[in-house]
Amino acid sequence: MSLLDKVFRTKKDDHYLKGMELYTNCKYEEAIAEFEKVISATQDHQSPYYNLGVFYAARARANIGLLHSQCGRYEEALQEFKKALEVNPEFPDLHYYLGIVYENLGRFEEAVGALKAAIEMNPEYVEARCHLAICLHEVGDRAAAKSELRRAIDYGLEVGNLPSHPVSGRYHAQAIESLLGNLKGVMEERRVCHEHVDRGVEAYNRGDLENAISEFENAKTSKPAWADVRLKLAIVYLEKGQVDEAAAELKAALEINPTYVDAIFYLGNAFMARGQYAEAREQFEKARGLASCYPDIHCCLGLALFKMGLIEEALVEFKEALRILPAYARARYYAAACLYFLGREAQAKQEIMGALSIDYGVDKEMGLTGHLMLGVGDYDSAVRLLERSTSEDPGNPSVYSTLGVAYLRKGDLDKAEVLFLKSVEIEPRHTEALLHLGEIAKKRDDLGGAAAYFEQAKDASPGFADVRYRLGETYLAQNEPEKAISEFEGALQINANFAEARIALSFALRRLGREAEALKQIDEVLAIDPHNVVALAEKKAFVLDKPSTGKQSVQ
Repeated sequence: MSLLDKVFRTKKDDHYLKGMELYTNCKYEEAIAEFEKVISATQDHQSPYYNLGVFYAARARANIGLLHSQCGRYEEALQEFKKALEVNPEFPDLHYYLGIVYENLGRFEEAVGALKAAIEMNPEYVEARCHLAICLHEVGDRAAAKSELRRAIDYGLEVGNLPSHPVSGRYHAQAIESLLGNLKGVMEERRVCHEHVDRGVEAYNRGDLENAISEFENAKTSKPAWADVRLKLAIVYLEKGQVDEAAAELKAALEINPTYVDAIFYLGNAFMARGQYAEAREQFEKARGLASCYPDIHCCLGLALFKMGLIEEALVEFKEALRILPAYARARYYAAACLYFLGREAQAKQEIMGALSIDYGVDKEMGLTGHLMLGVGDYDSAVRLLERSTSEDPGNPSVYSTLGVAYLRKGDLDKAEVLFLKSVEIEPRHTEALLHLGEIAKKRDDLGGAAAYFEQAKDASPGFADVRYRLGETYLAQNEPEKAISEFEGALQINANFAEARIALSFALRRLGREAEALKQIDEVLAIDPHNVVALAEKKAFVLDKPSTGKQSVQ
């Protein structure tokens, strides 16, 4: 489901979706036809699809105009921009493009009018102010041209090493005069840079990440101090899994602009991808301090806290994200996870169902719903959701394994076994499925089969203490104490505080008559947990089983 559907819960518009597909593939004329159908068919002008149809119809016209303009066909470009303005007169870029075409045609007075319209809608439009300065200079209004150039500098125009006043920071009149004379060259450099960025965005939207990187790298070479280009480049690197490259670009962007919220936010995401949750938390908290109104920042901060085990603090952030945007399925989903881990199962289930009602696809992204439903004891819901997931994601072994657990809880061993076998068929080293298959074999008194499954699990996860423990139990049940001792000792090398493994080791040692060693294991358990019931019972058994000293017992 799209972000639009999540936020507005609107019915999908097929013409809009078709138009977006055509637009993304640069088939602008066909896209316009679809967007115009959206506009004409929608009576409610407050509808998000109506407004998006208007926006993208104008944007598609603008792109056609830009193609004409880039080929020097200025009259054709002029007609496309005028048509686009008829659809969406509140789009400042259209007025800007129209102004540039008028400038290229030498119609400077008309260019001034169009550029002023763009600036009225967006006072920080640096490119529009620069071209307005050029056109004012061409019509002889040098004072107004210099004034616009100063405003462009105030709003972020890069001017290199122009001399400025040491106190006020304002640039000397001679410097402004010099820059005004070279402004066309400056704007040409910016235009080339913007073209690389536009092509990079188009490549990204097509899924062509390699070309997107190439275009953004060219833009960066042209304007290395443009933080936004570095951000775009970092986003593509993150999507490709090149986290180190992404982090380097984001840090460079923040050297240029230390308060660039988007760069801070994505740097946090880069740390998350590395598993550096404390560092991610630090970045998300910085972003929250600068822009607390963005739900994504709260949600990602909550996820970092969740990964750090700070469940209560994480829940606060997810709730804040939901306060800002109640239809935020991802935040609601993670809030459910927090509630579950805090023992508030009923509330967790309510939040899960709320998240899935907004966007069922969130489960495929996050992968927790089946486990959470199992945790709250709603096995029928878990089965229903997981059955659907197997059809949507048939190559995911964990879905089959979790569904197998649900059937185990429902008491259907045969169905569970089939699902665990399917999981192992997809991923032969799927430890969880192998363990469950071993346990099913034990319930059927097939100890040899159980041992075989546990051996496979051990091979898949040699550092998993529970695997060694279960294999040791199986060997002990087969009356092979030597093998059992080896597995229990292996489990304790991984986790020295594994009480069940130490007690089982004691049983195996006693079976071989190694009483002193067995008692030592029980004493070690009691040193860690003096109230361990099984260890206390075994200790008592050792005392009762001691041979008599020959003295008279007094009852």
